Amino acid sequence: MRYLKKYLGILWIILAFVSGYYLIVSQAIPQFHSEKPEDLVPAIVYTFVLMPIISGGLFVFGWYALLGEYDD
Repeated sequence: MRYLKKYLGILWIILAFVSGYYLIVSQAIPQFHSEKPEDLVPAIVYTFVLMPIISGGLFVFGWYALLGEYDD
């Protein structure tokens, strides 16, 4: 079970990078380049609020799982 937690920790870290990439590239950048001014607020929220919370949380959770903090 300990090795499964370590492998899942690696998975969570990879998922953190993928989610950060997705939020920036697929969500925020197209809205920054949009001509509509109302698209600027969601782009800023995606970039400076949601991306650090989601990616940072997944990364820390994976890091702790990788280090064995969740072992008995």
